[in-house]
Amino acid sequence: MKATNSWLKHSGADYLPPAGFTGYAQLSHYTAEYNDLGEGPPIVLVHGLAGGTNLLGPIVRSLLAQGFRVITYKLRGEDN
Repeated sequence: MKATNSWLKHSGADYLPPAGFTGYAQLSHYTAEYNDLGEGPPIVLVHGLAGGTNLLGPIVRSLLAQGFRVITYKLRGEDN
């Protein structure tokens, strides 16, 4: 079950990437969308299966405020 857009907006959890780079990586069986944000030591966030990247907002904002470079990507089938 995915979180609704209304819940994401009102909870503050909605993941809207700040200025950064969004790209696509061609993998063996699918193309993965990724975001590369901020500067500093890199941290790669791999979300759980239930919420997807939409629930990473608070974590991403906190890590960026602490001076980290944050990299996230969508798992296969996440947009389905």
